[in-house]
Amino acid sequence: MKKIQKITNMQLGVIISRIGTSESTNKNTIHYKYFTLASAKEVEIIKDKFNDVFLEEKINEKFMSKEGDILMGLTSPHSVVYINKDLEGIIIPSQFIIIRVTDKTIDPRFLAIVLNSEHIKSKIKKMRNSAMQFWILRIPLLQELEINIPEIDIQEKVIKLNSLFDQERTLNNEYINKRERQKQYFLDLMLPTNKK
Repeated sequence: MKKIQKITNMQLGVIISRIGTSESTNKNTIHYKYFTLASAKEVEIIKDKFNDVFLEEKINEKFMSKEGDILMGLTSPHSVVYINKDLEGIIIPSQFIIIRVTDKTIDPRFLAIVLNSEHIKSKIKKMRNSAMQFWILRIPLLQELEINIPEIDIQEKVIKLNSLFDQERTLNNEYINKRERQKQYFLDLMLPTNKK
């Protein structure tokens, strides 16, 4: 077992309102996209849920997503997403903890799976002060969590198995959505509408 602080560097994302605006103020502004809590789902990042921000100067690279980064939401359900090559160069706002693996014996994809597990989520719930209605996960608390780190070949098997389950869940969700649209189409055809 290792404490997460021994195998990662963590920091909060940037406060968007301090660095830019949602509209371009002049032709010299630089356009960026940034992650939102709505864009971060357990299985994937939803790109059309990104927001836009315009800056007067380039942003510090430490707040830009890089392949291998892990983002964890500060608020419940503390969604965890792994950043792949396609998601590089997006600003990470202060609603996320940026986790960067420093230990070469750990695959960041494996750590993302572990952080997204029910086991870790229940540990986080136990840390929570039940008197507080709106609770924010703090980096020092997350750093103190201990996780089991298997050999790299076991990590790769876990990653592959998790990927297969995620693909199946995505396909099932697509099928359900398609059937819901079909149902609605037929109901619209068969039932009279209340047009005035």
